[in-house]
Amino acid sequence: VDLCLGNGIKCSGRFVQNNERCILVERSGNGKVDKSEWIEFITHACQGVYNGIKTNEDVLRSVLYYAHAIQMHRPHSIMGITFDVDHIIPRERFKANSTIPEHFENSLANLSLLPTKDNISKKAKCLNEITDEWLQEQIVHYSGISKDKFELYSDISNWTLLMEDRTSLFVQIFSTMRD
Repeated sequence: VDLCLGNGIKCSGRFVQNNERCILVERSGNGKVDKSEWIEFITHACQGVYNGIKTNEDVLRSVLYYAHAIQMHRPHSIMGITFDVDHIIPRERFKANSTIPEHFENSLANLSLLPTKDNISKKAKCLNEITDEWLQEQIVHYSGISKDKFELYSDISNWTLLMEDRTSLFVQIFSTMRD
């Protein structure tokens, strides 16, 4: 199965540098990316820097879609649903906090797909500020974060726990579920 990055490149593997953005892709005809390469990429992308380059939404969007496809998640809504990349810890929380590395804001650990309509509803709220049951369920479904961790991950000082848990999730997806 190929993954399309949206720029015409079909991916199904190696590390690719494009416009100073480094991503790992699986290219048709080149075979699968080795598990150790995925784990290396995920570990660094979850920290927010890969090969010395800060990660960002544009680069990681395809990784999020690929992870979602590997998990065989289906949208809870009609076909044609659009997705946004959501910041689990909202961007605004990083502006006033110099104790968190700035590159974590756009790390794989802090990003998740969320249907556009739900992301608009979430706005810049932390997880514990969300009271709408449907939105909570959507976040659980798309991020893999259980409701019992919403409070924990809403405290920006727990960013390392979020990074560790999300790294473990992505390592499981790309090393075990991908086979």
